[in-house]
Amino acid sequence: MPTNLRNSLIVLLALAYLTVLVMSAGHLTKWFDLSLGSLPPYFSIGLAVGLELLAFTLSLASTLEPRLRYAFWGGAFFLLLVWFGNLMAMLRVADAPGWEVLAQSLFALGPLVAGKAIGELLRLDARPNPVEPTDRRPTADRSTPPPAVHLETHVHSTTVHQSIQAGTTHSAERFSLDTPVEQSAPAWNKPVPLDDRAEQLLAALSADRPLGPSALARQTGLPKTTVYRLAARLVEAGLVVQTADGLVRKEAPVEP
Repeated sequence: MPTNLRNSLIVLLALAYLTVLVMSAGHLTKWFDLSLGSLPPYFSIGLAVGLELLAFTLSLASTLEPRLRYAFWGGAFFLLLVWFGNLMAMLRVADAPGWEVLAQSLFALGPLVAGKAIGELLRLDARPNPVEPTDRRPTADRSTPPPAVHLETHVHSTTVHQSIQAGTTHSAERFSLDTPVEQSAPAWNKPVPLDDRAEQLLAALSADRPLGPSALARQTGLPKTTVYRLAARLVEAGLVVQTADGLVRKEAPVEP
């Protein structure tokens, strides 16, 4: 709802309530005078206006905060008292049938409706706009397959490479200086597929600030048992290093 329209509705409802307040307070003042005799004007008027404001304010408060049980039941009680006072004052001076006077006295229920409506309009303004936060931590896009992490390895000296296949190891050919590994790549040079939760955990880690399982669980919202299991997989894949202070992300080697 536009702000100008909302403010206009609040003003109109407040004016309607003030009109009902004047009429209802007059009837309540007359009821007090007829029941209790001649009272000082400030006493009867103050009591009538106080009851009206109590009914309206408690109705407004119970709408703004539904957990205020005393506000709801208190507003209902004082509203019934205001309506009953208006009905009694009108019955004592009116010559019309009782059902007609009863229908005319229902205008005193206006504070309840006005308070509820104004409270709902104020709650519309208090609700946060559905704008995505700018500091959200990156998560994996579920519409596309999870990216694979490639580890590029270059041999800078004569070394022996071992490829892990079917639980056996064997020696690979020797390569000359600065020759990239292109054929018979070792297992850790192949892309390591990661699921969404592993990607989320990897994105929360950095290379310079170690984080423990508890901190990772708070940042990612994952259970701590899941964090332990995913961290073990990332350490085994060589993407994360376990230190004394926690887990850090392993940076890929930069080509010379």
